[in-house]
Amino acid sequence: MRLLTPLRESQVHVAQVRRRTHGRAYLYAVLVVGLAAATPAAQRVPSLPITPFKVGEVLSYDISWSTYLTAGSATLSVKEHKPSGSPALYDLVAEGRSVSLLDKLYHIYYKAESLLAKDTLQPSMSTVFSDERGRAKLRTTTFIGPTAVDFQPKVDAPAERKKTPALAKDPLSAIYVMRSFPLDAGKVFTMPIVDGRDVYNAAWQVGAPEQLKTPAGTFAAWRITPTLTTIDGKPMANYRITVWLSNDARRLPLKLEAGLAVGNFVLTLNKIAE
Repeated sequence: MRLLTPLRESQVHVAQVRRRTHGRAYLYAVLVVGLAAATPAAQRVPSLPITPFKVGEVLSYDISWSTYLTAGSATLSVKEHKPSGSPALYDLVAEGRSVSLLDKLYHIYYKAESLLAKDTLQPSMSTVFSDERGRAKLRTTTFIGPTAVDFQPKVDAPAERKKTPALAKDPLSAIYVMRSFPLDAGKVFTMPIVDGRDVYNAAWQVGAPEQLKTPAGTFAAWRITPTLTTIDGKPMANYRITVWLSNDARRLPLKLEAGLAVGNFVLTLNKIAE
């Protein structure tokens, strides 16, 4: 099976933010919309009669950071991958880059990709490609059965086998799986997340519906706040994330707010293409 095309996830840094840990924090904030788990470590994904996303969907976003009106742009796309002799898969792609003055100060390009089974919504492989001021890196996670992954931290590096809770998702596929949940105010959904060497849990708390205005239009939206914890149950206090999904059949990710040590990031939907 061919290695996925390098993916770059949306991320906006500033010139003084150069440590890789900050880069990864923003990666989570911008492209990881919630995640899952805290109650049962593994829970079967509730499903809708029809998956709310389809091949050909492209969602475009503006990214703002602290005092910058627009610090970056991002897209979430649904494509199709047809491996020889196997059922077709969803090919999920998240791509983002810094723009304008910020790009001149600190160029960033990220692309993340995940192959997701159409019938089970379970990932088989994910990749993350990053280019920070010319420093390129590709890491790959291959899901081996329901409770293990092989993680390759860079090209040509040996794969590291790691055990995971059952039915774990990579951050990008978690966004799309969450869209398939039937949502109601007060519900909490759980899901284990594996991101390279890190494995953690998140509990999605669904709030009451509210009106949300975006450049793409005004929507009735669910406000969802995930609580992130380590596998041992310790809170991950450095991540404060709020997500809004549209309260319609499409379950569109409308907005994401992330409060991090390096500032506040906001991802807002500005265009829908299907």
